[in-house]
Amino acid sequence: MYSLDMKAAGALSGYVFHHAEPSDALTISGTGSNIIKLYYLSDPGDEPGPDTWQYTVKYLEQHTNHELHAEKVVSGKALHETVTEEAVSIEGYDTAGPASVTITIEAGDNEIVFYYTVRQYAVSFNANGGSTVAGQTVNHGGTASSPANPTRSGYTFIGWNLGTAAYNFDSPVTRDITLIAQWRRNGGTDSGTGNTGGGEYHAAYHHHSRHPDAP
Repeated sequence: MYSLDMKAAGALSGYVFHHAEPSDALTISGTGSNIIKLYYLSDPGDEPGPDTWQYTVKYLEQHTNHELHAEKVVSGKALHETVTEEAVSIEGYDTAGPASVTITIEAGDNEIVFYYTVRQYAVSFNANGGSTVAGQTVNHGGTASSPANPTRSGYTFIGWNLGTAAYNFDSPVTRDITLIAQWRRNGGTDSGTGNTGGGEYHAAYHHHSRHPDAP
C-alpha cells in the first residue's frame, strides 16, 4: 500500500488543479484497480494580457443591420484604455446617431457600431399646364416610377424631360429633380413645354435628407 497526493501528482500545464475524486489524498493498495478522476480550472495566468485586447468597429444600415462598410478590428489595446472612433463617410447615407463614439476597453468583447440611414430624394413633376402629377420619394440609387400620362386640352403629351433631354426612368436618382412635361399642340408639328409651343424649362434642385434617430 502507498499514499498518493493528487494535488502534487496532477500538475497540468495551463491549468490549475481543483479537486480529485474520490479524494485529493488517496491510499492505494497494491492489488486490484483504482480509478481516480482529476478536475482542473484554466490557469488565470494564461488569460489574455493587457497588450492583447481588441475592439471592433461596424458600419450598419439602421433597422436592417446590413453591412455598408467593411468592419475594422483594432488590437493591442490595454485593459481600461479609452479609445475614440469616428463614423466613416458612406455615399448616399447619413449617420443616424453620434458621428463620434468613445468606449473604455474591458475584458471580453469590445464593439462600436455606427448606424446609417439612406438618403431620400424628391422627384417632382411639372405638368406645365397639364393635369397634376403627384411627386415621388426615392431612396439614393433607386429609380422613379413613370407616372400615368398627364392630359392637357389641345395638346398631346410627348414625355418627360430633365433639362433639355428626355428623362430615362431607369436612371438612378442621386439628388432632388424636377421633370417637365413635353407637349405637342394638336394639329401642329411644334413640340416643347411652353403654352405657345415654345421651349421653356424650369427646375429646382434641393438637397433633401432624413435623419431618423439611432436605435
